[in-house]
Amino acid sequence: MYCAGHGCADQQQYFILNDNKKQLVTIEATLRMLANMTGVKIMSIYDVCRQPMEELKELKRGLGKAQELFGDEYTYCHISTLPNTLVDAKSEMAQNFTNAL
Repeated sequence: MYCAGHGCADQQQYFILNDNKKQLVTIEATLRMLANMTGVKIMSIYDVCRQPMEELKELKRGLGKAQELFGDEYTYCHISTLPNTLVDAKSEMAQNFTNAL
């Protein structure tokens, strides 16, 4: 799965939405849970910022339960930018990744 856009991170990756009620999507936890529940192999490429979440305290997490089924390292892996980094809108990560394959 390849995703690009706004993001932040603590121990996991989040997407940031332009929404007044829910702005954080727990994308990594959700995909890990999906991999764990179904046994499917998921590889994610996050071409998004990994700005520290503590710098973005004004974001709303929305309503809902926390995901409990985290998944194991053999059903889920991801490729992303370095922690605490921002990604330019003209990122070449997808092209570089495709060329490397």
